Amino acid sequence: MGNCCEPQEKEVDGEAPIKTVKRPQEIVRLFLIGSGEAGKSTIIKQMQKLCEINPKDYQMYNEEWQPISDPIANRRDWTKIVHQNTLRVITILIQKAAEFGYEYSSAELKRCADDILEFCGDDPDTIHLRANTRVTPDLAAKIERLWTDSDGPISRTMQRRKEFVISDSTNYFLNVEKLHEISHANYVPSTDDIIRARDPTVDIHDYNFLLHRVHFSIHDMGGQPVEQAKLPQFLSSWLQNTRPGDRNFILYMAALSDYNQMHPKHPDRTRLDESIARLQVLLNMRELERCGFILFLNKRDIFEQKLTDDNDFSRLFEKYMDKKSSKKSLLNQAEKAVASKFAEAVSETRRLNDTLYCRFTCAVDTQMMEAIFGAVRNDIIHDLIRQGNWVPFP
Repeated sequence: MGNCCEPQEKEVDGEAPIKTVKRPQEIVRLFLIGSGEAGKSTIIKQMQKLCEINPKDYQMYNEEWQPISDPIANRRDWTKIVHQNTLRVITILIQKAAEFGYEYSSAELKRCADDILEFCGDDPDTIHLRANTRVTPDLAAKIERLWTDSDGPISRTMQRRKEFVISDSTNYFLNVEKLHEISHANYVPSTDDIIRARDPTVDIHDYNFLLHRVHFSIHDMGGQPVEQAKLPQFLSSWLQNTRPGDRNFILYMAALSDYNQMHPKHPDRTRLDESIARLQVLLNMRELERCGFILFLNKRDIFEQKLTDDNDFSRLFEKYMDKKSSKKSLLNQAEKAVASKFAEAVSETRRLNDTLYCRFTCAVDTQMMEAIFGAVRNDIIHDLIRQGNWVPFP
């Protein structure tokens, strides 16, 4: 499993030998699956960041398994995405504030909201199609006025965010200091800005890494409904490309913070319920019988914040709460309850006796994710030992 990508020399038509890189004989292949905004692409960006800050244990490769010297290239391409993300979330908040009937305390604040909407347009989902989507210093000042208006329409709307879908990075990008930074003419996103930014994945993308001397090939596909419809096709192609020595895993991601986020098309269930149902479908697929399963219950930080802000959890998860564990923190009790709900769902599938590795994660926390990646690497090694497929690397 620990064999490296050794350069090979290949002679072409009598010319000087060309160095090529041989594909690793043993690769752990991960297929990332989950709903939109579950944090799948954030995992990739964290891996890229770790390749930058810890090249001894992490290395990124291109599709030919040649080392990539700059894992997070084209930072300036992310500048426009960060601007779009910032304008999109403030547009959603202004529109929702109007929908909820909140009124501004002054004509100046109302004018700020109107000016932002005039600039961004009526549909926040089409902001990226506009020619000019830059957060100018003037726009940043108007956003700041609305954002810092204590108990104003935007603040009150944020308190009701479980009733609509908005980016988890809203607080990050609308922070006053960050707004000033973004609006600067020479702004280039930091690695953390890129990790927080949202650029919906379209189709499927492959990423190759060396993680603690184990080769990983990660396949990331979009989580939006139009992309999820392509899942059977993508899975079939991915499985057909399996080579001897490869080990396939499904890395399924669900957002813990979706526990009280109502499904936009099915008001009788939450987005977390939808994630559980989708996992059951995957576990029942005969084509995936030979694949291992890893479950990331992500957005632990937002989950913890929501637990302190409302009383929905105990009501929604009363069946799974352990009344004998009152000495444990609310976060620990809640995590155990969510895990119990997932375990119940898994028990109803044909993969009942198979191992499903579960981790609680916060994909935007680099230190946590580094520890998680190491633990997942060990989980995979143990799974291979159990199955007797590969000899463990010392």
